[in-house]
Amino acid sequence: MLESLAKDRFTRWVFALACLFVLIQSSWESTGHHDRARLATVEAIVDYGTWRIEASRYDTIDKISHRGHLYASKPPMMPALMSVAYAAIKQATGRTFLNGEWIVIKLLSILCLGVPYLLFVLGWANLLHTLTNDRWTYRYCLIAGAFGNYVAGYAVIINNHTLASVALFGAVYNAVLLAHKKGHPHNRLLAAGFFAGLAPTFEFPAAAAAALLFLALAHQSGLRKTLTWAAPAACIPLAAHFILNAIATDGSLLPFYMIGDYKYPGSYWLNPQSFDTLNEPKSFYFFNILIGHHGIFSLTPIWLLSAITLARGLRDPKATFATFAWVLAGTLAITLPWFVFKTANYGGGAQGFRWLFWLTPLLLVLLVPAVERLRSGLAWALASAALAFSVFTALFVAQSPWGQSPMHLIFNWLGIIDY
Repeated sequence: MLESLAKDRFTRWVFALACLFVLIQSSWESTGHHDRARLATVEAIVDYGTWRIEASRYDTIDKISHRGHLYASKPPMMPALMSVAYAAIKQATGRTFLNGEWIVIKLLSILCLGVPYLLFVLGWANLLHTLTNDRWTYRYCLIAGAFGNYVAGYAVIINNHTLASVALFGAVYNAVLLAHKKGHPHNRLLAAGFFAGLAPTFEFPAAAAAALLFLALAHQSGLRKTLTWAAPAACIPLAAHFILNAIATDGSLLPFYMIGDYKYPGSYWLNPQSFDTLNEPKSFYFFNILIGHHGIFSLTPIWLLSAITLARGLRDPKATFATFAWVLAGTLAITLPWFVFKTANYGGGAQGFRWLFWLTPLLLVLLVPAVERLRSGLAWALASAALAFSVFTALFVAQSPWGQSPMHLIFNWLGIIDY
């Protein structure tokens, strides 16, 4: 992946800015209940030798009661990996959450979120050399991948969405290179399978994209090769997930959020507030997810270009990007209705519809053909404006991820909503 840095000065500048962004903006304190749930588990594992979080300094609403004890209601993979990093920091520096909270959280943010994001930027730069030969398309899409989406914005705070996006990118990256006959096919299948299996351990709905990518790999390379190489690799992170889950829950293969009691005495969920009390019409909720105050397209308008490629790919199965168009379409067909009809709080007040950030790798791949087709000065001007606004909204997150996005502020100012 370092080839891209050696080839192009523009890439080096973009990567340098990404490194500065991570170093300067990475969080040094907890930003909300979402990250406190994970910090509580990490502290409990390393400092107290348990997954129970009663003794942790980090209080959170994202917890459940199970067999008389309190646990964070999060899947086990991310806190387990963070615990390894925290144990290393503790061993190397002597700093803990007790005597050096800010430096520990800063280092955890950089190691566990910032570094994966930087690898994502490098990988995207490398993949772009395969996807396009046009210099301006390369530059536009590199900026879009590095700074113009919510993977970037959330890369400086502790969250699972960035890691799920990076994991799915690993699968998409290898699937694209396999389709272009770059590298040994067995190695590409192994890597694609491993990362496809890893993504759902961070974000369960990403299993839909992972499954459809497996079908795409089977169609492209043959079912036998896919089952021989990709499937066993996918089983490694999935097995780790279930083993960790069994350890954390004292034997259950189901995660805490499926087996625990949210409404224990004193629980926040007995009297939820703000976003967690919303009961809007589903048509309005769907509108806001797509083009409203949490809109996929209103907050990140570069995805409108990806949508154009999506439509082209569905119409023309022979197009080079058609496979990924169908994977994205199928994933949306599975996950979007579920989120619309089974949720109501937009992800608890976070900026952007965070539950679908992991679609970013597929959207980026489909962005490239649309940018390549830009011809007129007006088209480039509109596309540049879309990129500028996408970068603005993504970087706006770094200031307050659990606050109001620019579109949310506009909706409030217009009196459309009052929350």
